[in-house]
Amino acid sequence: MTINWNEDLSVGDEILDSDHKTLINLINKFEWAIEGDISYPRLNKTLDELEAYTMGHFKREEQKQEEIGYPQSGPHQALHRELVRQLHEHREKFNVAAEKEGVEGAVIVREIALFLKDWLIQHIMDHDKRYKPYLLEVEAKNNKAT
Repeated sequence: MTINWNEDLSVGDEILDSDHKTLINLINKFEWAIEGDISYPRLNKTLDELEAYTMGHFKREEQKQEEIGYPQSGPHQALHRELVRQLHEHREKFNVAAEKEGVEGAVIVREIALFLKDWLIQHIMDHDKRYKPYLLEVEAKNNKAT
């Protein structure tokens, strides 16, 4: 099932929202690549893109949290490290799936797709949205100052 961006996912920052849209597109790309005949090389390339983009996004998000003085930035960074660990763990599962292919490989790949979708939506809705009030407050202060 494809993930669709909507304003409920917005964290109130244009750059971070754009990052989230890109992550959604990459996860959708992974999902589309497992429809019908699974293309392991295409999935591998998509996972490479997803891992690299995720690392850059986390860096941008953590910098923004520091800029706005988000009091939960430490725990949020720890959560990012855990998500990176899980992403690497799923990458290893993918490597096993690519070797096995067939039904067993397809099952593993579909589990990875489910993890990616749940991870992104849960992370945005349960964790990233918590810093939205801080972003909006800083933005409001900056608008008053100008």
